[in-house]
Amino acid sequence: NGQVCLDSEENILFEAPIKGEDAAYLIDAFQTRKMPLVIIEKDRTYINFINERVRQAQKAVSIPLLPTEEYTGEPIYQMIGYLNRQEAEVLAKKIPNCKITRWYEEGIDIISKDGGKANGIQKILDVCGIKREEVIAFGDGDNDLDMLEFAGIGVAMGNAVKCVKEAADYVTSHIDEDGIWNACRHFNLFE
Repeated sequence: NGQVCLDSEENILFEAPIKGEDAAYLIDAFQTRKMPLVIIEKDRTYINFINERVRQAQKAVSIPLLPTEEYTGEPIYQMIGYLNRQEAEVLAKKIPNCKITRWYEEGIDIISKDGGKANGIQKILDVCGIKREEVIAFGDGDNDLDMLEFAGIGVAMGNAVKCVKEAADYVTSHIDEDGIWNACRHFNLFE
């Protein structure tokens, strides 16, 4: 999600970890199991505990459940919380140096305010000498908005939420109906 960008040898080109008091609060919430939280590190992704809310959210996006593990002190590039809107609003007040974006009704991404998908893409473009106008990005949730608006062409999947479709330059078919392939064909990306 743009929080850590690596080259082909996995060297870090850019990173925006969650730091300071925000990280301390989130680590405490993770360790004391105040809420189900996923930690995303450079080489590891894991959750503190699994409940029915987690099961439903993961099932809705067709992603398997993550392993339950303990935090060991590595930099945290992103966290995922399984919170409703009211719970997320309360959390946001406790972590003012983070951004919260929603990817499911009870699923949020928590990232540093210094990061985001658009920032990560810009860092890679700078390294590779590619222009923003040459980028095509695909998304379906609120957490994709900055990326779709940043890209030369922003494509919303057919299963995207309303605000993503409205922000996109093009709306393709559902992800399960070859949406990415169909958009690439639409933009003549194949010979």
